[in-house]
Amino acid sequence: MDYDGFITYCFVQGINPEIIRACRAKVMEDDYVFNHKKITISPEASLGYAELTEITTVEQGIQEIKESIWMSICDFDERGRSLEKLRTRQLIKQPHKALTRRVLKTYYLLNGQAD
Repeated sequence: MDYDGFITYCFVQGINPEIIRACRAKVMEDDYVFNHKKITISPEASLGYAELTEITTVEQGIQEIKESIWMSICDFDERGRSLEKLRTRQLIKQPHKALTRRVLKTYYLLNGQAD
């Protein structure tokens, strides 16, 4: 599956496609994606990041992405007004490392599942 298909898959799962699209550059820069056409990894592979060893299924990956997004955009100002739209725009402009790593692992798992 190419990255555009992955964006569509995430959209169907209820994830903002603009956020996943913003992570594209970091995911495609990864050595394994860059050097290999066919992605095959074991579900237990950490890809060099310790926090990714817990993600072993696509469903867990999607849940982790959703949770990471929620923790990034759930914020309120001093008057109690939601800053969700502002934080979403900021996340689209500059996705953080934790989110891009979770997207990377889920992308790997989804590609391994499709083979």
